[in-house]
Amino acid sequence: MSFQDLFGASFGDQGGDGALYHKIPFESYTEHWQYSTIQIGYPGWKEFLFLFFHPDGDLCGVPKTGQSVGQLVKAPPPSFAYTHQQDWVDGATLVALFNHKDPSLKFLFFDPEGTLYGVKDDKLYSGQLQSYPCPFWLDCAKLLGTSGWSSYDFLFFDSEGILYGLKNGKLHKRSPPTDPTDDWLGTSELIGTTGWRGLRFLFVMSNGELYAVAKEGKNLQKESLYKGLSPTQGTSFDKWLSSSSTTLIAKDGFDTMQFLMSPIKVWVPYLVLLLRLAERLFATNHNGPKMCVQPGLSNSYG
Repeated sequence: MSFQDLFGASFGDQGGDGALYHKIPFESYTEHWQYSTIQIGYPGWKEFLFLFFHPDGDLCGVPKTGQSVGQLVKAPPPSFAYTHQQDWVDGATLVALFNHKDPSLKFLFFDPEGTLYGVKDDKLYSGQLQSYPCPFWLDCAKLLGTSGWSSYDFLFFDSEGILYGLKNGKLHKRSPPTDPTDDWLGTSELIGTTGWRGLRFLFVMSNGELYAVAKEGKNLQKESLYKGLSPTQGTSFDKWLSSSSTTLIAKDGFDTMQFLMSPIKVWVPYLVLLLRLAERLFATNHNGPKMCVQPGLSNSYG
């Protein structure tokens, strides 16, 4: 897995249940990005409330149906094209538990060190995985912000641990707050001033480039994927698009995506990389070979 690998999970069309796709780094413009992807999961991949990456390269998800509903589970991404979502969930590790009857959890995401952040009822929390003996992760999580956090359209980290937030069409960044008295928005750096609205996806790759899928907007090609350097000193979205560092890399097909994501920091032991490559090239069953790695090498494999 490289720093620019892209993963997407579709809603499913014509009654489908959604698929999981893997796109190797973009080398040039792609007319329809989904045609150049590798399908690594089908069906059932629309059945998640959240689907995102841990910085060690594992995929994490909160199923919205089945026996694991409300559980945050963690496992390597599947490699077989017809890996059912439920098969992946059944083989994953439970790392945090949420109350599935409470629909007010809006955001769930990691910083580069693997600390989990979440937004619920307008409040921002952070905490480690495996939050036992607390029955639910939020019971042991640290409160970092008391109001205003549900009104963000996007919240995400870059690989340096800087928190980005898009709110009211403006893009902000700063180190994450440390306690409820920390006025993050008031002391953040305004890097996107106007026009940062109507975006379907927005995130930073591990190499520091900002990726944006424009859902709508004046003079924009609908559902186009752009990449470029993160804006500085209060840049409008139109100015960011016209910058020499911003490139149109794909269009079409993003309206079928429920999730679009990439690991913000990939730390995978070399042995695991070799095993994963062998799993993809020489898979002997639908689920691929099981890997056994010494606990000291990783906190998630084995």
